[in-house]
Amino acid sequence: MTPATWIALLGGVLTLAGVWLGSWLTTKATRDQRLHDAHQEAFARYLAGCAAWEALAQHHFAPARFIRPSDEALADAAPALQVLWLIAPSVAKDADGYLASLQILADYTSPNFPEWNDDLQAILDRTTERLPRVKSALLEAMRADLVTGGVSPR
Repeated sequence: MTPATWIALLGGVLTLAGVWLGSWLTTKATRDQRLHDAHQEAFARYLAGCAAWEALAQHHFAPARFIRPSDEALADAAPALQVLWLIAPSVAKDADGYLASLQILADYTSPNFPEWNDDLQAILDRTTERLPRVKSALLEAMRADLVTGGVSPR
């Protein structure tokens, strides 16, 4: 075979390899972007549900100053947490703890809560004290998940 034939064959093979590589990189980038968007949407939905629970606790503390959130907004937090368990289990553990703390806070500050005593006040105080740390850990886990694309670094 002549050098021109080799160049033509090599050029064709390299062109096909370039097309395949470009297609693979585009597909990978699109998939990664869709995964990132899904995580971002799930986190936003969960945080909106948590904001409703936080608003409910604030409403219980000062009903004249804060509007009570809708029941739909409160109910949206649990399904959003279930989605997090499916798509981001590393985040879901912190998310579960944060939502539980908010629900305890909202329940114990409710004016309809029966039989208030010192033990319940101690639980409320501990919950209120640890809430900022739990929220900070949750937001950091969400940030790390978005940065790494849901894959834990090795």
